[in-house]
Amino acid sequence: MAMALRDWYGDEVSDQIAQCFRADASDTAENAWIAALRDLHDGVVPELTTNRLRRLQLLSRFSG
Repeated sequence: MAMALRDWYGDEVSDQIAQCFRADASDTAENAWIAALRDLHDGVVPELTTNRLRRLQLLSRFSG
């Protein structure tokens, strides 16, 4: 697949795609947020509704 990507899209694009898959995001803040959301909702991250987004924005303002 890597060879096909290089052939079709060139080195720059194929390197960017490879970098996305190569990134180790096991201890990022994003994963911690997702894990916390799953814990709050019994293992399933709920749909982000307008109301939930507003609540998150409000919480983030208060948290600093």
